[in-house]
Formats: sequence, structure tokens, C-alpha cells
Amino acid sequence: MPRRSTASLSIAHLSPLPGRLQPPAELGAVEAEVFRATVAAAPQGHFAAEDLPLLCAYARAVMFERRAAEELAAGAVVGSQPSPWLAIHGQMVRALSQLSIWLRIGPKSRAPSNNRRSAGSGRTPSAYDALFGDQR
Repeated sequence: MPRRSTASLSIAHLSPLPGRLQPPAELGAVEAEVFRATVAAAPQGHFAAEDLPLLCAYARAVMFERRAAEELAAGAVVGSQPSPWLAIHGQMVRALSQLSIWLRIGPKSRAPSNNRRSAGSGRTPSAYDALFGDQR
């Protein structure tokens, strides 16, 4: 491999950032708007092309959850039975929760790591802790 000159090393080579994902044509207007809002709310480059199916499922789940919430607001009881929309709403909330974890969106993904080792007591570790860790 030939040696590179100092001049060639001093030039910054910038690659363009990939564009934001766009909703596929198969999504309806409401789902496409949810898709765009979700992608726009995340930092550029957060989503990759392989996230497209999950983002579509997330947008559909948001639309169904909203519809179920509207139906439940109109009447949570049909006759003497709970509305069938109650089960749909619960399923969509669970789906949104799982999809948001997989897509790394939501409050839990914005928070720093919550595992026990990194949480500590909020203090910087002592030299002893840094060398020997949790061997007590």
C-alpha cells in the first residue's frame, strides 16, 4: 500500500448523511403522517432501511389505538357488556409498547442506562472500585 501525503491526509472526506425514511405507498394517509412524525422526531440516522416494516406496524398500531380510544370515549359499554373496542385498545397499547422498545423510541430509550452496575450511587468510582470492581 503506498504512503499517503500529508496534504491528502489534511483534507476532510465527508460522506453525505442518508436521507430520512419515507412511508411506503401501501400506508394510508393517517398512517403515513404518523410514520413521518415518528421518523422526524428521532435523530437523523436513527432508523435504517431494515426498520421500515416495524415503523409501518407502529404507524398502523397508533392509528388503531386512536380509533379504539375514540370508540371507547363514545361508549365503553354496549348494552350490559364491555365494548369490543376495549380489547382492541389493550392489544394496540401492548403492541405500541413492544414496537417502541424494538425501535428504540420513547422515554426508556432516551434515559441513560438503568442497569445496576452503572447506576451506582451517583458518585465517581474510587480507585479501589475501578481496579477491583465488585469483589467484596
